[in-house]
Amino acid sequence: MGDDRVFDAVCQRLGLMRVRGIEDLVFTAAFASQTGVLPAGGVAAVSMSGGMCEIMAERADEEGLALPALAPATVAALGEVLPGYGTAHNPLDVTGAAMLKPELFGDALAALVRDPGIGLAVVVADVPNAPVNDTPLTGAVLKEVARGLARSPVPAIVCSHYVMQVTERSRALIEESGVRHIACGIHHAMSAAGAVRRWSDAVHRHRQAQASIAATAPSTDRPASERETLAWLGARGVPVVPMQLSRDVDEAVRFARGLEAPVVLKIASAQIPHKTEVGGVALNLQGDAAVAEAWTAMHARVRAARPDAQIDGILVAPMRRDGLELFVGTLRDPQWGAVLAVGLGGIWVEVLQDTSLRVLPVTPGDVKDMLAELRGSRLLDGWRGAPAADRDAIAEAVAAIGNAALALGPALVSLEVNPLRVQGRTVEALDALAVWGSAG
Repeated sequence: MGDDRVFDAVCQRLGLMRVRGIEDLVFTAAFASQTGVLPAGGVAAVSMSGGMCEIMAERADEEGLALPALAPATVAALGEVLPGYGTAHNPLDVTGAAMLKPELFGDALAALVRDPGIGLAVVVADVPNAPVNDTPLTGAVLKEVARGLARSPVPAIVCSHYVMQVTERSRALIEESGVRHIACGIHHAMSAAGAVRRWSDAVHRHRQAQASIAATAPSTDRPASERETLAWLGARGVPVVPMQLSRDVDEAVRFARGLEAPVVLKIASAQIPHKTEVGGVALNLQGDAAVAEAWTAMHARVRAARPDAQIDGILVAPMRRDGLELFVGTLRDPQWGAVLAVGLGGIWVEVLQDTSLRVLPVTPGDVKDMLAELRGSRLLDGWRGAPAADRDAIAEAVAAIGNAALALGPALVSLEVNPLRVQGRTVEALDALAVWGSAG
């Protein structure tokens, strides 16, 4: 069956709209066939009922659709149209006054669809499907909706209040009016709008990404240790923490002294991927004596715990105290190939299970979408006095990690950067691990 989350990522990558039921399949296909690829912008929701506007707002939130605030010029134009008790905002309730004065509906729509923040309009208005429902009022409202949308610069869909039967009568009225109408009801209309919006965004990203995705011809290199993996990443545009390999105590003391800050010592061995399990990490060391003592103790401790391991030395790096930790990892899905995961790092990646997936390669724009999907995304905006993270800088670094993983070829099973430290505009890979299998 495969991993459903990976399949979601595949759909994202290929620009496929995924639906959860037959009704949404039918209505989403009808919606997309009438709008095509949506331009950038949010959704304008319009009805003659405040209650319907509330329902549309709730459904938009559930679908991740933005209902942007209206521009001052739009507000002013609507102020000249709406009755005194009406309010010019999005969703727009044109009020029950449109039942007495249907042209109010058309004038309001004509002003609304020209708002610069709008990329799609969803308007609620029924089309009579039987003579008993075909009244002068419904005909007048439909005519005014058509007039208001006639010169719309953005796609506009008119939907029914609830799922209605389509008859020869309603088809004739729709064709006569010229509106794009789907008798799917508000719930399905907003589901379709969400799917088409996500699909449209994927199409735009794909068009913009062709020149920006780096070439990733497979390499014959196989970095194994943390030091080698970080060096590989650094050579391919990933910002990494500075570190030096000390072969003895004197080198470690000299390197630490040159950093003029507290340091971290980490055992360097390709045979020891999980250093803390053998006491191979020492934190927050300051001063020659502390560094020398920690180096000597660590070397003896690890040698006793893993006498079989080849120890290259001990890495010396500056201690990083503050900042938010992210996890960035790649894996090779048996069906879809290389997949990228991004989430909160450190211990939180296992505790919270909060990650977003995409099939590689990715662009920085893709990564920003991934960050927005995380439940902990708000932490990037600053938390308890911490500076807001630079999402653009994170996106560039993560996309570079993805490209580096692809360049290592099909023998790479996984590549993990945990943590990728973020503090304001500073982004650094602090630790990295490459796991290899046989080429396939």
